[in-house]
Order: sequence, then C-alpha cells, then structure tokens
Amino acid sequence: MLMKNSLVSIIVIFFESESYVLKQMQSLKNITYDNIQLILVVGKSSDSTEKIIDQHIAGLEQKCESVKKVLVDGKVTPSKLLNNGLAEVEGEYFLQTDGDDYLEPNAISNMVDVFKNKSCSLVQGFAHDFDIESETLITKQQIDTSKKNTLLDILCGNNIIFNPGTRLIKTTAFKCFYPNMKIYESDEGQNWQVLIPFFLKGKCEILPETTLCVSKRPNSHSRHHRTLEESVTRINEFKRIWIESIKVTGIRVEYDAVFEAYANHGFRLGYQFKNYEIAKGFLLKMNKPTLIQRAKLIKLKLGV
Repeated sequence: MLMKNSLVSIIVIFFESESYVLKQMQSLKNITYDNIQLILVVGKSSDSTEKIIDQHIAGLEQKCESVKKVLVDGKVTPSKLLNNGLAEVEGEYFLQTDGDDYLEPNAISNMVDVFKNKSCSLVQGFAHDFDIESETLITKQQIDTSKKNTLLDILCGNNIIFNPGTRLIKTTAFKCFYPNMKIYESDEGQNWQVLIPFFLKGKCEILPETTLCVSKRPNSHSRHHRTLEESVTRINEFKRIWIESIKVTGIRVEYDAVFEAYANHGFRLGYQFKNYEIAKGFLLKMNKPTLIQRAKLIKLKLGV
C-alpha cells in the first residue's frame, strides 16, 4: 500500500482579482501534487472575484483534499488577508501566493522532495517575471548560492526573492516564531516576517528551479508609483516590521543592520526624488556611507 503524500496547505490571496482569477483557477487545477488543502482568501470587493471563484470550487474540490473559501470584510491589507489564511492551515507544509502569481505545475512536488531529502525548515525556489498582457518572459529571479547573505543583504533586498509563492514552509517551524499562526499586521511588507526569522534561525534549502510565474501589472498594489511622502512612510513601516520580525526569533542580535538598511533605503529615496535634505538626513544616519553615496549627495546639492 502506497503511503499518502504529506498534506500541503496552499493559501491564495485575492483582492479585486476578476481580471486574472480564471487563469489562477486553471493554474491550481494543473498542480501535480495530490494531497492539497486549498485556502482561498478573498478580500470583499465590488467586482466579480468571489462569484468567479464560486463557479470553480466544485472543480477544485475534485482535485484537492479540501477547499475552503475565506471571505474578509472591511479594510483589507495583505497581512490581514494572510492572517485569515494562516488560521486555516492544517498541512505539514504551507505556501502562500498572490492571486496573480501562478505556481508551476510541479512546484509543490519538487519542493516537498527537498524536504524529504534534506533537514530544513523552508525550501526557496526561483521565479520568472512575465508581462501579464503579452504573457512574455521579462526576467528570471534567481539566488546566487555562492554568496553568503548577511542580515543587511536581506533587509536591503540583495540576492533574495520576495514573492512568497516561491517558498514552501514547514508549519511546525513557522509556529516556533508565530505560535498563534498570526503575523504582525501592517499595510504591506508582510514578506519580511517570513524572510527575517527564517534567515536568522531557520534552516533554508535552495531549489534552483523556477517554481512561480510572477505577473507584472501596471495597477498592482505593491508596484504603483508612490510619492516621496508615501515612500518615507513605507520605509518607516518596514523598520517597525524588521524589528518585530527579529523579536520573534527569541535570540539577541545586533540591531545595527536594521538602522543601516533603513538609512540606505531612505538615502535611495532622497536621491530618486532629487531631494537633497532627505538624502542628507539619511546619509547622516549611516555608519559607513560609501564614496558613491557621498558623490551622489554632492551631485544633488549642486543640482547636477
């Protein structure tokens, strides 16, 4: 008698998703892994997202061990939607993905195979970005495994992949950081809350294969053009998230990397918006500003 595969929970988050929900439904039906708990988290909206999902639940139930739709009312943020999904997780492993990013058919099977052969708490795959209108490949997201990342690298977004659909997580390991299966709620930046604890205290394995197709949409919440004020507010929130994410590890670490990353992000914003005072203020917060950063500040001051 063949042993049943470990149960994998897949959380898919939807908000105002009617333009791409059909493609997501087909993508989920194409998954080759055969023991899935599917959790569809739907932010309440005025479009047809929920109606389209309802039309496909019966078909998904034939494919999956179980399917549950979770409807979230009121003001929704990515972390609030994720928390509603995490509350339903029953699998030995889980993965969360956005409704407009699509798992490769063999992604779950390949990541579970890594868990079978390696002692780890998280498996990280690769991704490729594609234009959602033309469905053409834009670029590949990969991790250079020859480089050893520092906490500062993680906070600055160097040599990492943010898209959560590229990560399969052992549920018991996640509960070590978040016993109630609930992360700190914020307007965005929820992916840090997995990346930071698992980097500091988890054991991660890289699967050097594409596991996720990431769609690029002009109206995406996380990709729209922000004002300087919005951007500064955003990195202030990131700093709070970084600190909260370090706290859950229960280990003592230096917070220098947090403030250095915060200053680097802020300086980058000041330079991007050609705002000398903002750039100067963040440069002064750095422990060791580079010669290139000092040169950029001089250029801003001179208006060149």
